[in-house]
Parts: sequence; C-alpha cells; structure tokens
Amino acid sequence: MKTFKTALSVAAVSIAACLSTATPASAATADNGVCETYEICWYYNSGYRGGVADFTQADARYDQNDTFHGTGGQINNNIASGKNRNPGYNAIGWQYYNWTGWAFTLLASGDPNCCVSELPGAYKNAISSHSHRPYGT
Repeated sequence: MKTFKTALSVAAVSIAACLSTATPASAATADNGVCETYEICWYYNSGYRGGVADFTQADARYDQNDTFHGTGGQINNNIASGKNRNPGYNAIGWQYYNWTGWAFTLLASGDPNCCVSELPGAYKNAISSHSHRPYGT
C-alpha cells in the first residue's frame, strides 16, 4: 500500500509540473507592438502603418496610458485602421468611453471584413473604447 501511495504522489507531482509549465501555442502577448492571432489591433495611420496598439481583452477607456507602439501617440480618438485577428469574436470600436455612442464592428478573423485599412469618415480618429462579441451574434 505504501508503494502505491508513493507512486500516486509521484504521478500527481509530475502531472502538476507538466500542467504548470504548459502554455497554449496560440497565446498572444497583449501590448507588445505585434499584431498576433487572438488580438484586436488598432493603427495610428491608414494602411496598417504607423504605431500599433494590440489588445487581447476589451478596454472600456483609452486614456493617456494607452499609446501606440512606435509613435508614443495616444490611442484615444487617433485610430485610422484596424485588424481583428481573433477568429471567434467580432471586435467593436466605440465612439465614447464605457462602450457607448455609435459602434464600428471588425468581424472575426477569416471574414473578409475583419480588417479595415482605412476607417470610414466619421469613424476615423473617433474611437475611445472597444469590446468583443462572439462571431455570428
């Protein structure tokens, strides 16, 4: 019985060690200046140029601490183009803080409307927050 308990303990420790060190291959690193799979990416200039701001989570308020990598410019009301690299969720850019005002949707990755090289007129340089919604809803 003691041998069985010891073997069981060793097996449990081995499994725990494997689980604690495993990371998903698809994990994106938010706010690193690289537009990766599972992120929404906003760009300072049209054509996906200039600085980039990359997010894995919704953000209710772009403030002075939210800046574009590569420019240092603030994100709030300075977005000219965007990509949604998340295959499971639509990304919604909102006019005002806390997901209010009009909304502009970038459909999930893989959809032809997942990326916009230049935001249309009223939406360009007018987004202050973003959220996510499951694709198809």
